[in-house]
Amino acid sequence: MGHPGRWKTYELVTQNYWWPGISTFVKDYVDGCATCQETKTLPRTIVPLRPNEIPTQVWQIITMDFVVELPLSQGFDSLLVVVDQFSKTIIIIPCHTTITAEHTANLYLEHVWRRTGLPK
Repeated sequence: MGHPGRWKTYELVTQNYWWPGISTFVKDYVDGCATCQETKTLPRTIVPLRPNEIPTQVWQIITMDFVVELPLSQGFDSLLVVVDQFSKTIIIIPCHTTITAEHTANLYLEHVWRRTGLPK
């Protein structure tokens, strides 16, 4: 079922119903509509997009991400995953959800940099 927009939906609902906060409820309902979110026309991007650079050797370009809130295992509940974009080799490092930027840098130095060197 669709809706005719925020204000028209409000008018239609208030013809038969009323409760405290009805306008906020209708606004949130319309703004969160899955169909509208899928079909909404977004503004055009002004900055031209550039494709990712293609690496020419291993450990030149890497990506890093965290997998968090895992079941506790040997005292760790998260993983730092480092992926080489050329070979798709991964290094998985156990860590904690409360990790800081400084601790992340130390883990990188200990587990990645000493094996692979500095990426581009």
